[in-house]
Amino acid sequence: MKDEERQEIRAAAEDILRETATESAAKKKLARAQKKPPFKGFRFTSNSVHFNGTGRTATLYVAGEQVPIEVQV
Repeated sequence: MKDEERQEIRAAAEDILRETATESAAKKKLARAQKKPPFKGFRFTSNSVHFNGTGRTATLYVAGEQVPIEVQV
């Protein structure tokens, strides 16, 4: 995966984390997002999402590469 592709995926995932209220909703949105750009064409091998009081964290494994994402809200 190219660095530019990694940045696009990270930005899109950050948007999803910011606009969702619960962990399960974020997981579902990330799963559906696989069919749309910039995720399209990359296979998620797994993902984890955790929300706490001030931050939201997701770790995506895209095509076997770890893409950690952290958002402060």
